[in-house]
Amino acid sequence: MLVAGLLSTVYWVAMLLGPGPVQTAAILGWGSFVAGSFLYIFRKGVYSRLAMRLQWPVAAAYLGTVTLATLFSMFVLPGDPGGGWAALAAAVAIMASAPLLWGAWRLLRAADVTG
Repeated sequence: MLVAGLLSTVYWVAMLLGPGPVQTAAILGWGSFVAGSFLYIFRKGVYSRLAMRLQWPVAAAYLGTVTLATLFSMFVLPGDPGGGWAALAAAVAIMASAPLLWGAWRLLRAADVTG
């Protein structure tokens, strides 16, 4: 989930602020990452009870934040955003990724990898 949260933030920054070719690359990269993640998780059996318990609440929250980010990009963000808009777009990108980052934090905390 941590990698997904970080890549989601990169994806949204590219989609909100990048030119056309950067947006196309972001779409292709994100699609490849999602497909690869499914293969990795389900073919290798890489999941835990906590991950299975968190997947639906995290997915539902992520769907909500991604919907808000999409609406922001469609109806609020101007075509050529300046500095203030870029900062707001970065905040929206972080907000869209927040459920994934929260889920990763919960998994890492449960694994006690910090010592």
